Amino acid sequence: MTEHHKRLITAFSGLAVLFTIYFSFRQPGVVFITGLLSLAAYYEFLTMLLDRHHPAFRLKRLFSLGLAFANLVVFYFREELHFAPFFVTILSILLLALWIGHHEKTNEALLAPLKDAMIQITGFFYIIVFLQYVPRLHALPAGPSLLFLLLLVIWGGDSAAYYGGKNFGRHKLSPLLSPGKSVEGAVTAILFSLLTAAALHFLLLPQIGLWQLCLICALSNIVAQAGDLLESLVKRAAAVKDSGTIFPGHGGVYDRFDSLILAAPFFYFLIQILA
Repeated sequence: MTEHHKRLITAFSGLAVLFTIYFSFRQPGVVFITGLLSLAAYYEFLTMLLDRHHPAFRLKRLFSLGLAFANLVVFYFREELHFAPFFVTILSILLLALWIGHHEKTNEALLAPLKDAMIQITGFFYIIVFLQYVPRLHALPAGPSLLFLLLLVIWGGDSAAYYGGKNFGRHKLSPLLSPGKSVEGAVTAILFSLLTAAALHFLLLPQIGLWQLCLICALSNIVAQAGDLLESLVKRAAAVKDSGTIFPGHGGVYDRFDSLILAAPFFYFLIQILA
């Protein structure tokens, strides 16, 4: 079986599972899927970047995942608490770093718990918090159509970038971070997002102005491409090819949803401002 066939089988199998959960449970299904994916992506992020040689590596990872899970529960049941869970999470991670640093034997060893604490906090906001704008988007009055549009802009744009780059690519977009991506492919993805926005304006979202929807989708596609490059930066820094191996042919959860992580909150806020 070729790598291309593996990618297709994995993609269709994953979509079948996602659609089954979604059409069975709707908003609770979106909350469950997003929470599960965010925890898995955060796990991969921590595994790549935390100091694996430190004795407390597994403790830090488990502690961070426990805090993330607690936050997801609070997000769903007690959203009115606003920033309180964030404060508790940051405080807990810093206190863990203090406790670990207190037991170190040399001054040189004190840098590791501080660096890891920054990684834990950054990953929490970057992945756990950002991805919670997916169920928030879906909960809006036209949420299902908006979420469908966002996913088309991201994943359809990714395919458009691949074929645009394959046929017209001449200039590297980011030679160090992602040598396979081209400026021409990126432009093709943006053009695809504009066409998608225009089509869905007439088919599903006539209540949002055409130029507003086109602008939202074009900007969101640019941010989605930035999210893909940001994950490449993380993988380069960690010296790994993929964030995980859970999806044959696709890598890890973080690999598959890196664009959505940045694009979801950006798209949500643009909808609130422009729509």
